[in-house]
Amino acid sequence: SISYASIITGNKDEQLILASPIQRKNRVSEGKFYLLVSILSIIGGILFALYIIKNVSKQLTDISGHMQESSMEVNSAAARVSTSSHRTSSGASSQAESLQETVSSLGEIASMIGDNADNARSGSLMSKEMLMMSNKGREAMNRMAEAMDLIQDSSKQTAEIIKDINAIAFQTNLLALNAAVEAARAGDAGKGFAVVAEEVRSLALRSADAVNSTSELIEISQQNARNGATAASDVSDILDTIIDSVEKITLLIEEVSSASEEQSLGIKHLNNSMASIDTITQENSASAEETSAASGELNSQASQLMLMVAQLSQMLGKPAIEHVAATKWQSAVAAPVVAKTMLPKNLTNMMAQAQENADLKKTAEDMIPFDDF
Repeated sequence: SISYASIITGNKDEQLILASPIQRKNRVSEGKFYLLVSILSIIGGILFALYIIKNVSKQLTDISGHMQESSMEVNSAAARVSTSSHRTSSGASSQAESLQETVSSLGEIASMIGDNADNARSGSLMSKEMLMMSNKGREAMNRMAEAMDLIQDSSKQTAEIIKDINAIAFQTNLLALNAAVEAARAGDAGKGFAVVAEEVRSLALRSADAVNSTSELIEISQQNARNGATAASDVSDILDTIIDSVEKITLLIEEVSSASEEQSLGIKHLNNSMASIDTITQENSASAEETSAASGELNSQASQLMLMVAQLSQMLGKPAIEHVAATKWQSAVAAPVVAKTMLPKNLTNMMAQAQENADLKKTAEDMIPFDDF
């Protein structure tokens, strides 16, 4: 009793020896009671702790399951975003190349339209010069036609004069014949006058021959003048037609020149717009590449998150989802551009520590059957 009381009450052996038996018995009873209360308190604390651990473990298991599902969805979405970003980047690059080719083609077209505009302006100047020369030719033909009309009028007047001369020669010939008849009647006295009358008659005949020849020449000249006037009129009509055609051609060339200049300005504006679009496309292409790299990094982080969740599930005694490795492989294949990232040191250490704890871990159910409580 004394030794047992000493164990309960400490090192107060002298007090227990000197105390009365009743007091010693009471103190021993009190020691047993305190010991029983302490043991029950410890057992209750342990049971309460195990109950809390079980509830926390269940909640962590549920959270881990949700995290696994969420991480798989994030990983799948990251893979899709990475694939879409890569396609967008490729499409933007192709579009940028196409726009560059289009801008180059527009530059060549603008140069060709500029050359056409210059040629149209040169053609317009040449057609205007041709129109001026045609007008001068028409004026010259009009003057020539007027001159031919004057020549024809002069020929008519000359023909009238020749007719008068021919009539005078005819009358002179008659007078010479009459003089010869009278000289013959006069006999010897009229011989000298007969000679003069013969000479006058000869001159009248010569004058008549000259008048006839001149009349023929004048008739030919009149005919030539009429032919020349007709030809001049025809040439004038042709020149009028040519001038009308040249005027129409000049108007058409001016319209072509104006349209070419407008097209050149339009092509220049279009070229500037395409250059701006090309710049924007280049920026979009660069942004798409950055987005692709960011989505690849997101995909990598999602895969690492899935690994961490899988390790957490193993620590909690729940098997990891079997598609984690497959999803990680598919994500790596789907994202051709993945930024190489490193986990922070604290996360790496946490994962290593969690792996060690998982190897040494025993569940609460293995230690105490909670179904009995």
